[in-house]
Amino acid sequence: MESIRILNAVLLVALPCACSPQERDTAAAPAALIRITTAEGSAEVPARPAKVAVYDYAVLDTVTALGVHPAVVPEKSFLDYLDQASAQAVGAGTIFEPDQEALHAARPDLIMLGLSANRLQHELKAIAPTVNMSVNGSSLISDGLKRLDDFGRLFGKTAEAEALHRQTARLLADTRAAIRAQNPHNALVIMVNGGKLSAFGEASYFGWVYRELGIPIAPNSLALQQRGLPVSFEFLRQTDPDWLFVVDRSTAVGEAGLAARSVLDNPLMHQTRAWRQGHIVYLSSAAFIAGGGIRQIQLDLNNIRRAFIQTATH
Repeated sequence: MESIRILNAVLLVALPCACSPQERDTAAAPAALIRITTAEGSAEVPARPAKVAVYDYAVLDTVTALGVHPAVVPEKSFLDYLDQASAQAVGAGTIFEPDQEALHAARPDLIMLGLSANRLQHELKAIAPTVNMSVNGSSLISDGLKRLDDFGRLFGKTAEAEALHRQTARLLADTRAAIRAQNPHNALVIMVNGGKLSAFGEASYFGWVYRELGIPIAPNSLALQQRGLPVSFEFLRQTDPDWLFVVDRSTAVGEAGLAARSVLDNPLMHQTRAWRQGHIVYLSSAAFIAGGGIRQIQLDLNNIRRAFIQTATH
């Protein structure tokens, strides 16, 4: 009996797998890779990742619009339309400081970062393939559409991505037409943060307003920096832009204090051409939180288009 048991054990080890040849090939084959465009150039990443960690709100905006459900996301969503994604995923850290212990436990197939956490890319690559998917502010719309196309291929959502791309391209064309009909002389993008103001130029995070919508920047004597330059209400009165695009940071991040509309309602602002003519466009909170996400792009193009159409009818 003992010899029979030994013989059976040897046969179990020696016999080939009882699975089919196709199953053996699948088990042995490495994960398929796909090439996408990142903020740092072209990169190969696992195709159709089953578990993805997303630490950039623009990426989260777009992938959830495609019907993808990330496994790990930042603890706070900030935007109502991202709340469901947060509820269905593990909340681990922030876009600045991903929770690496939670990521180890989640074992994602792919980690997507924005600029805020990119300094940690090397560390996070020890957990899973990691890519920086941030966009360039001066080409935010075109970059956002490229990300949409790549995510469609990456997650097997090509049809959904193509439909969203077509919708957005039509909306962009309609928005540009509404702007051209008004023939704006110039514009300025400002951010209101409590009672403080910052102005943004063509190379900034909000440079897309000038470069992709075709609105000249208001002439001024300042070298407007990428992250915005502190300015005063007197500066706005002197610069006197034809149109003013406003980002309300305090409201976007949920801080207490006056909203941008209240802050701007003052005697110096009342002297500006933009205020007198009703040429003030309030961009969405998503413009600050998730700039470059496909829903953010559509949301703000709609805001801008309506503002220029409404002005034309008055």
